[in-house]
Amino acid sequence: MNIQVTVEALANVQAELLALPCSRQEIKEQGETLLASFGIDAAVLIDFKGDAGEMVMLYGLSGGYAAKRVALLGMGDNAKLDDFRKAAVAFASRATDLKVENAALDASRFAPFAESLGESVSSLASIVVESAFRGTYRFNRLKSGKTDKKADDEAASQKPKELATLQLCSTEASAQAELERGVAEGVVLGSCQRMARELVNLPGNYLNAEQLAEAAVASGKRAGYSVKVLHKAEIESL
Repeated sequence: MNIQVTVEALANVQAELLALPCSRQEIKEQGETLLASFGIDAAVLIDFKGDAGEMVMLYGLSGGYAAKRVALLGMGDNAKLDDFRKAAVAFASRATDLKVENAALDASRFAPFAESLGESVSSLASIVVESAFRGTYRFNRLKSGKTDKKADDEAASQKPKELATLQLCSTEASAQAELERGVAEGVVLGSCQRMARELVNLPGNYLNAEQLAEAAVASGKRAGYSVKVLHKAEIESL
């Protein structure tokens, strides 16, 4: 997954899905004003309360958004990092279920969220990216296909869509460096967790000691660290 930090007006964000985060308190106390700033009719508040991970899709907006879909993303009470993680996982999972290849999240308001949580903007960006890896993860490696040869050929030629690009968008250029630091950290955490999940989900006949060693060597080559594999004789000599 390619993670990007962009600085531009939300209306100009080119994405198949753009999520606008809102806390429950914001929706309760200033919902209409907040939605008006996004160019969204307050009628959506009938179905949206801002609970952590809650999403409501909006279509036919008059705000002139370039994104194909716009969604409100609930951040909960904005008092716990777990709410932030839950929201980010829900966003990435929904994007995956919609077969969206390019999704964007408004990071312009990470600063007040970070202040409320006693965290930095970079830590929230890291959590979003780490959670995006978790929300997009699907264990499909051992799923069997149809026995029909024609269907097999079609499946081979048409790779299923998956979230290929995630944009963290901000209207403030001053936030870019801190967001990029968080993205770099989140990519490391998220990709490592994803690899661990993939290995854990494999049955023993697909992941014996030798195959686990091969996975470690392959990981080392990708990330640039050294791996030394000890075979039976070397282990016994220790």
